[in-house]
Amino acid sequence: MWAVGVKRSGRLGAENINDRKRITQMKPGKLLPLVIFSLTIVLLVSCKPKTSGAANSNTESSNTDTTVSSNSPATAPAKGNMHAFRGSIEDNNFTMWLTRDGDQITGTYRYQKIGKDISLKGTVDGKNALNMQEFGEGGDKVTGLFKGTWTLNEDSPFVTIEGTWAKSAAAKETQSFWATEDVVDSTLKIETGQIKEESKKPKFEAFLEYPRIVGSSNPNAEKFNVLMKSEVTKGLAAFKKDLSGQDELPPEMAEMGNSYDTGYSIYFADDNLVSVEMTISTYSAGAAHGSHQMQVYNYNLKDGREWKLSDLFTPGAKYLQALSKYSTDNLLKRLKPEGQDGLCSDPDWVKKGAEPTTEAYRSWNISKKGLVITFGEYEVACYAGGPQYVTVPYSVLKSIVNPSGPIAGR
Repeated sequence: MWAVGVKRSGRLGAENINDRKRITQMKPGKLLPLVIFSLTIVLLVSCKPKTSGAANSNTESSNTDTTVSSNSPATAPAKGNMHAFRGSIEDNNFTMWLTRDGDQITGTYRYQKIGKDISLKGTVDGKNALNMQEFGEGGDKVTGLFKGTWTLNEDSPFVTIEGTWAKSAAAKETQSFWATEDVVDSTLKIETGQIKEESKKPKFEAFLEYPRIVGSSNPNAEKFNVLMKSEVTKGLAAFKKDLSGQDELPPEMAEMGNSYDTGYSIYFADDNLVSVEMTISTYSAGAAHGSHQMQVYNYNLKDGREWKLSDLFTPGAKYLQALSKYSTDNLLKRLKPEGQDGLCSDPDWVKKGAEPTTEAYRSWNISKKGLVITFGEYEVACYAGGPQYVTVPYSVLKSIVNPSGPIAGR
């Protein structure tokens, strides 16, 4: 299921859960096209992501599955609610586990490249201001400070944290950080698989990340793993095939290079279901800006297959009409006319894009709070507005939910 042209630059209104940051673990140098969509084409071209220039061949340079799990801290969690995050401090990707008990925060984080736990302790006040200290070996020396916000909007399925990191309170230089939650509601262990590839001619760089389940005795977990890796590698192969005509490009365009990156977000996972959003970010040399797409997977770990949207509802139920009504009302409240907040849409555009068709509701994820519907760029708003997300509460759908389906009882 594809939502073409998905721009990861933030959700609007109640849905603003900083989705530009949910391209988790994607190579940071490749994120520029995602951040600067609203700039002019000239700027978009000039800000094309840079390649590392470290390639020695035209074949895969590494194929490494990380050992960093999204939900497995090295130490036992403290009392409170556990949250597993993935994010980055500037160019340094990390995994973080935080336990929140009232206004108190404890936990650890580790950089993906290092894999060593760093202790954390701090607070979240009544205005959701986040302040955390990190401690070096021995736990007695403060080695860094996180200052930012802890955000969980009413309709959002994720907690997001973002702000600045500094070596000390007196440090003049700070680095931005962000992290978003992976919602894993079980002992299911999910790690990040990675594939890196570079070439000199055509100039090309790829950084693929995908989820994989480890340590499970369920044979369908391995089927899920095979599917995830197969999907990202097939997409890469198709992109590389399209580069065959670049020999005719002017040298200055060819030098801009090409890139293909994938990242993922876990909307919800337990022993029976994994709901994943895969994000694909590409750039072709000479293009005005990058291309951004999304593919969703709602995988049934009991039967080893993907759930279809119709599986969620009773036979004959008018579920598309129910989704359309809620989505249309929600979007009309949030979207503003052209010129306000840099967005552009109108009621007819929204009603057409959110009409009750299978095509309009092809991109969906299961979350704790509701069924998350994604509308891609241009579907209900202009390109600059990015994709729009609507979380349909399960209470709205309860009369038509299939009692044997994956959202029954939620």
